[in-house]
Amino acid sequence: MYGLIQKFDLYDENGDGYLTREELARGVRDGGTLKLTPAELDRVMKAYDVNGDGRISQQEAQRGAERGPEIFGPNGI
Repeated sequence: MYGLIQKFDLYDENGDGYLTREELARGVRDGGTLKLTPAELDRVMKAYDVNGDGRISQQEAQRGAERGPEIFGPNGI
């Protein structure tokens, strides 16, 4: 999920500038390149959703990209 910023607009189905967990799950599933369990999706949301509002903004996705893979800690997703 390190490349989330590159896929952000594709996953943001309603174009509101935020990714909900549901949009993220559909984007990942429909992209077909990454399989995440529900628990892994929760970890992605927690890692990127810095302000805890239940959605990932473009700014939060950019900050996650700047932090790199360590956004998920030593065990990855």
